[in-house]
Amino acid sequence: MKIAEEVGVLSGTPGSRTRSLGLVGLGIVASGLLINVYLAIIARNLTAAEYAYFGAFWSLAQVAGFGMFLAVEQETARLLQTPGRPLGVLKAALVTAAAMAVASWPWWRWGGRC
Repeated sequence: MKIAEEVGVLSGTPGSRTRSLGLVGLGIVASGLLINVYLAIIARNLTAAEYAYFGAFWSLAQVAGFGMFLAVEQETARLLQTPGRPLGVLKAALVTAAAMAVASWPWWRWGGRC
């Protein structure tokens, strides 16, 4: 914990930590509600067969998304806690987003028929 105190990580008042946890909890609840609303809208507009296909896609996208991006999120959060790093992390995030956009361009250009 000595290193964390030297860098300033986890510094703040207990009230600010409680507020931050409350905001995170509120964000999680809102995300869950919005996902269920989204899935309800999709279910009302698709047939049962189409919704089964969408359900399989949705499950795969969630598992793959969590698996691929969890490490990136954790590393980004760790780096943002280090003083002087936020600009470097922002630059890396923008470069990564641009590279992903360029890499996915053929898929968008030809409608997924590469």
